[in-house]
Amino acid sequence: MNSQKKRLAKKSIVKETHGTIKNAGDIDGLREREAKYRGLTENLPVMFYAAAPRPPYTTIYFSQAFEQLGYSVEEWRENSDLWVHILHTEDRDRVLKKTEAAMQAGEQTDDEYRVIAKNGDVRWVRDRGSLVRDEHGNVVCWQGIILDITTLKNTERELRALFEAMTDVILVLDAGGRYLKIAPTNPALLYRPSEELIGKTLNETFPAGQAETFIGFIHVALETKQPQKLEYMLPIDGREVWFAATISPMTAETVIWVARDITEQREAEAKLQAGINLLNGLIEGTPDLVFVKDLAGRYLMINRDGAGFFGKIVEDFTGFTDDEIFSAEIARQFTEADRQVMKAGETNVFEGVARGTDGSFYN
Repeated sequence: MNSQKKRLAKKSIVKETHGTIKNAGDIDGLREREAKYRGLTENLPVMFYAAAPRPPYTTIYFSQAFEQLGYSVEEWRENSDLWVHILHTEDRDRVLKKTEAAMQAGEQTDDEYRVIAKNGDVRWVRDRGSLVRDEHGNVVCWQGIILDITTLKNTERELRALFEAMTDVILVLDAGGRYLKIAPTNPALLYRPSEELIGKTLNETFPAGQAETFIGFIHVALETKQPQKLEYMLPIDGREVWFAATISPMTAETVIWVARDITEQREAEAKLQAGINLLNGLIEGTPDLVFVKDLAGRYLMINRDGAGFFGKIVEDFTGFTDDEIFSAEIARQFTEADRQVMKAGETNVFEGVARGTDGSFYN
């Protein structure tokens, strides 16, 4: 019986000893993990903090990354309201009210605001915070992380200025023609308001034939990995608007669609073409020889009757000089007449004689 008690006692001691060692290992492990995580937070550019849950939100803990704002660790420790002090005056009331409301409601915050660094620089930060409670539900502190987003904000501002200066329509679509993003460059040129287009497909937006054409260009751009160009017309606000678009691959499944309003250009071209057609009609309707040359003496155009008089067609003249078309004597006469016109710099009337292929003379 005594030997059995001794054996039981020995087992109990061993069990207790093993339990004590295990607990010590847990403590060492916790300390090791704490040191590792502290080292991690101290070396990251992200600012970690824990603060009192009431104004002026006295700092309980802050990572070394806070020094990027120009204040030393000692200054942060000595000035309990330093964070409130460096909040930008235009943002301070809003940030404090929002933080206090979140604490009272037990909600998280995710806010962007400005702070003033020690050297006077304005920095933009993103602050995400939440309440920490103990096992009884009591509030312990307010903790969170702060990330300097100044570079991001500057880039956003530059892009916004760029977009505001642009008049092109800029879209991002997937391979199926679904609107993913619409840049705020020129809403007046959108077929529909952007909120009605995001998430919709080209098939849901345009007539079937036009949608298929657009999607076809998207597929070609993705398959060839090369930009594709397209001109098209859309009825917008009761008028016909012409666009010149470039569809370029962004990723394996998305394209960026940049469309420029070329309506004025198309209208100007149409008017010019109408004028050319009228002029051609007048030129072709006269039996006289009518031609246009450049300063080098090359024919840019000639009417059919004029070319036919010499037994030639228009193509025999276009791009050639008199020396390349006529005999030396006739070429000399025409070249001399041209020289006199260019020298005078004004309209000049001259007479010459040329024999046509039928034996008639042109005067």
